[in-house]
Amino acid sequence: MTHQFNTNRVYELPFGRGMKWGNGWNGPLNAIAGGWTLSGLARWSSGLPFIVQNGFDFPTNWELNGFGVLNPGAKPKTGVFTDCDGDPNIFAGLKCGASASPGDFVSTNWHFPFPGEAGNRNNLRGQGYFGIDVTVRKSWKLTERQTLSFAGEAYNVTNSVRFDAANAFPTIDSAGSFGKYSNTLTRPRVFEFMLRYSF
Repeated sequence: MTHQFNTNRVYELPFGRGMKWGNGWNGPLNAIAGGWTLSGLARWSSGLPFIVQNGFDFPTNWELNGFGVLNPGAKPKTGVFTDCDGDPNIFAGLKCGASASPGDFVSTNWHFPFPGEAGNRNNLRGQGYFGIDVTVRKSWKLTERQTLSFAGEAYNVTNSVRFDAANAFPTIDSAGSFGKYSNTLTRPRVFEFMLRYSF
């Protein structure tokens, strides 16, 4: 990753006894609306590198099949795009129709390595990561030794989807599946609730 930003925060909401607002609240109102804490994490990163594979062709030896070689002047655009099958794809410009095929896009941008060539490694980047997690908490002191605590947590609050470039596996000898995403870096939004009694 060339860039990464991480943040974390803890904030006591200013409501309830001893706070800026609600210092005079009675017992029931303070028990419901006072004393809440908001916390969370956030992370953003730039795109992860990936390799365009050569496929089952072996220009070097029987074990190492090498990588595709980017043609001079070729600058394929990467990100998240829809391919001819309606699937999410890492590459833009995969044209559909009777007069075009994914193979045209592949041959325009890459060629198989010649004997002795190893190809290009990690010269393209896919999506990065983005996620925000949030937690709200509150505790009630029941007696000197007894406490009831509640927490509500939300993971990936924005329900953002980031695809994993490392699992796209584009190979220049498989034009039909070239650049199709098969996995994500993120998980769907999830809520979790906790109630704890301590004594």
